[in-house]
Amino acid sequence: MAWKKVNLTCNKNDANFIEEILFGYGAISISMIDRVGDNPIYEPDVGETPLWETIEISALFEKNITKGIICNILERISYTNLDINNLEDQNWVEKFQENSKPIKFGKKLWVVPSWNKLLIPDGIKLKMDPGMAFGSGSHETTQLCLEYLENNTLEGLTILDYGCGSGILSIASLLLGARYTIATDIDPQALKATKENSTNNKVIDRIEIVKPDLIPNIKIDLIVANILSNILIDNRNSFSNLLEPSARLILSGIMRSQLENVIDYYEEFFTIHSVKYKNDWCLVEFMKN
Repeated sequence: MAWKKVNLTCNKNDANFIEEILFGYGAISISMIDRVGDNPIYEPDVGETPLWETIEISALFEKNITKGIICNILERISYTNLDINNLEDQNWVEKFQENSKPIKFGKKLWVVPSWNKLLIPDGIKLKMDPGMAFGSGSHETTQLCLEYLENNTLEGLTILDYGCGSGILSIASLLLGARYTIATDIDPQALKATKENSTNNKVIDRIEIVKPDLIPNIKIDLIVANILSNILIDNRNSFSNLLEPSARLILSGIMRSQLENVIDYYEEFFTIHSVKYKNDWCLVEFMKN
């Protein structure tokens, strides 16, 4: 079956109206991207859904649709660059799996999809499917954290993974020699995903998966927090209380433009040790004063 993909450009004031009309006419999915491509939206304020000034809308239809039909249903709305293409049906799962390859972090850590049939060189293999909830190593902030964990000695440490998502950082820590990890997140689906992935990687007996208010009162040697910077700011005192003097704190999820503000706020209780960058994102290593 051939699908019809409609593309057009509009301004942000008309985008939601066009979306409603296209859905009303039978679109099965609609996506919006920045037409100019120079104004990424990473961290909107709570309750806000910001849009770009100029937007490219893509709508997918199962039924036949023509430019004449689109012009008719949108006759009173301003838009440009209307284009309609056939999109041939295919096995999208198979196509996705073909394009999802094992990823290497550092010298020995591999994140490997469950369906992978490629021969992996000697190393540590972490089974994690791309697209799993809340992180599988594809985003720069997760990559920075995995590279940090791989490049540092974790032997015998107790590690807290704050904002664990899929559990990838907790699992990687255990596979790299940590004694015990605590994985915490406010989202129940994240805790469920972490339990499933820990079981699949045979580390479930060395990980405690809890909500933040149930973090056990034990000695923690290292905290890794890969979350948005406003949440990092909110948790400074909590992180300080959880760590012993000279213990390490790893913060990621920080954009370059936010880095100075985060460092200034944390330096009251922590000494900065290093900063790593990947594109627009940063990882900061602190030590508890």
